[in-house]
Amino acid sequence: MGSYVMAESAEVCSAPQLEAEVLVSADAGVRRRSAVLTGAMARRMGIYLLGVLILAVGNTLSTRAQLGVSPIISPAYAISEIWNIDFGVATMGVYMVFMTVQFILQGRRTRKLDLLEIPFSLVFSFMLNFFTGAFDRLAVPLGLDTPALWQKIVLLAGSVVCTGVGAAMIVAMDLVTSPPDGMARAAGVAMGKGLGLGKNTVDVACVIVSVSLCLLAAGHVVGIGVGTLVAMVAIGRCVALFNRLALEPMRKAAGLWPACPAGAECNLNHK
Repeated sequence: MGSYVMAESAEVCSAPQLEAEVLVSADAGVRRRSAVLTGAMARRMGIYLLGVLILAVGNTLSTRAQLGVSPIISPAYAISEIWNIDFGVATMGVYMVFMTVQFILQGRRTRKLDLLEIPFSLVFSFMLNFFTGAFDRLAVPLGLDTPALWQKIVLLAGSVVCTGVGAAMIVAMDLVTSPPDGMARAAGVAMGKGLGLGKNTVDVACVIVSVSLCLLAAGHVVGIGVGTLVAMVAIGRCVALFNRLALEPMRKAAGLWPACPAGAECNLNHK
């Protein structure tokens, strides 16, 4: 009898203890998951912001390589040069057109988050002005105010790589894209392809629009050169190559793998 009472007493006493242990264990698990999510989000934001910075550098280099501007900014550059409008302001206006086309292509797949491309465009326009001014201040001491041919080629190569890598990093983090990259992603999905081919398609369209606008408004082509034509093909291929090499590790680091970027197809992201 005594043994039974002792055993029953032990069970009664151990139940709250067991419940407390379970709660402590669950709380520790939540804290661990929270720490993982916080670390993943920090990495995600870090990759995203680095991508924005790299993209801004790439766009700036394209305007200073003197071999023709990057295809994606060629309409804004043409408008800026023909009508003497601030390049950042012209870029903002063209980006609004890109957003409109993107939303039309996405249809019901358009997210509320995509509306943040408007303030993104504003901030990015200021960044372009800042980097352009910084480059111009450094150009004379570095001998890049009148670059030799090999320097122009280096600047063009840097522009292609930075633009492609920056765009791929931004889109991979599935946050707010730049309007051109959002439109490129939407175009790629609409064609059943990935960001790389979408980028190539948008670049070709931008060059056609720029040339047409220049001929109609100025009677001559502005900003389009051999570098523009090279970038028209090379940037999209750079995006595809970078995604093939780095998309999975980047998204794993950001806690996003195996899910695909919004509106993309995993098995087509490298094309």
